[in-house]
Amino acid sequence: MKLSDGEKIIIKLLADIHEKLGIEKDSQSDFIMESIYSGNLWSIKEELDWLLNGKDISEEIKDETFDILDMWRVIETSFNNLSDKEQSSILEATNSTNPPEFKGFDANNETHYWVAKHIIKQMKRYTEFENRELNSHCMVIDMYRRMLEEFNKTPRGHLTPENIIQILEARKYPEGNS
Repeated sequence: MKLSDGEKIIIKLLADIHEKLGIEKDSQSDFIMESIYSGNLWSIKEELDWLLNGKDISEEIKDETFDILDMWRVIETSFNNLSDKEQSSILEATNSTNPPEFKGFDANNETHYWVAKHIIKQMKRYTEFENRELNSHCMVIDMYRRMLEEFNKTPRGHLTPENIIQILEARKYPEGNS
């Protein structure tokens, strides 16, 4: 780790403000300042690895997550705006007993989970999903990608029952792929 002279000055000023405000010092603050004073900057990176080596989410994952959340919003809203007869026909055609519902992503294996959780819980977007368990407990991204491909073929706005069926049918693995 390298710190410029300017960065060292900024850290020192922050430490001074911390002290002037009477905030109780903690071992991390003392450790950081001692590491800077002694020239052992490597130890800051070693000690704060969890902070400094975090991986930023790619634009592609972020954009894809937003696209999937948009898709599910439209699917659920469109389904809920249909008549009982139309809803029943969709459930029958897709061999389902429950209305289509966004189930989240796999927290253990899909980065999309952390993006969606942040968008929904921290940014307060897609509030219709905020009280749901966002961990699907199984990998779903390939299924959502197939659905999204089908969704993108439909006109924007309200989906017809046929559109919804086509999108939901895309959840199945393609023939020959199991």
